[in-house]
Parts: sequence; C-alpha cells; structure tokens
Amino acid sequence: MMVDKLIEPDSLKLTQAGFSVGVRLPWYRTVPLSTVELVSLKVDERTIPAGSIRFAINGGEWRLQQLPELVDQQWFVIDTAELRVVDDRLDRGSEHDVEVVLAVYPPYIKGLRRLLRWSRRMKVN
Repeated sequence: MMVDKLIEPDSLKLTQAGFSVGVRLPWYRTVPLSTVELVSLKVDERTIPAGSIRFAINGGEWRLQQLPELVDQQWFVIDTAELRVVDDRLDRGSEHDVEVVLAVYPPYIKGLRRLLRWSRRMKVN
C-alpha cells in the first residue's frame, strides 16, 4: 500500500468521547495486530498521549499497549482501522493537520520493521 493512503481521506470525525481518524494498513498482506505499533498520532503538531488512544477494528477496541497480545486479531489490507481519541474534542468543521506514524513488523520477514509517516490536512466531520 502506498504511504499516502495511510490516513483515510475525510475520516476525521467527532465521537461522543472525543474524535477518531481512519488509518489503512501500510502493507501488502494481512498481518496480526500484534505486529502493528502506533508510534505516534499528532494533531496540529500536538502529540496525542498514547493512553488517550484506542485502536478499533473488527468490531473490537483496544488500548495501544494491548496490541502486542493480539496475535489472533487480523488487520486485513482492505479494512480501515480507527484511532479513537478519548477526552479530546475538536470543533465540527474545523481543519487540522493530522500526522500518523505507524510501524509494522511482518511476522514472516524476520527483523523487518516498516516505519511509515504521513500527514494530511483534514476537516472534522
């Protein structure tokens, strides 16, 4: 997958708990969530604390520190995951620079760490 697809266009949304942004798997094959690491999420150059972020996919939602345990949960290449931020509000209609840094450690390529960074100007829906 191309790095410019890492952040799903038009996916910055208000939620009851804060906001969310959609991310796509920056890899060509499905991987277990245990091999995915959200390195950072920034909004307008402000780093969002890891403790405020939940990773949601396949009908489940997990804290970032739980991802290494999720060997049975798969992230399929066609699916969009959500990074759900708790206790942080954005104004509907406002525009923000969103940056995501994601690492993938494919289990079938020993020692490989694919690190991708992308940013996108987005309007809150």
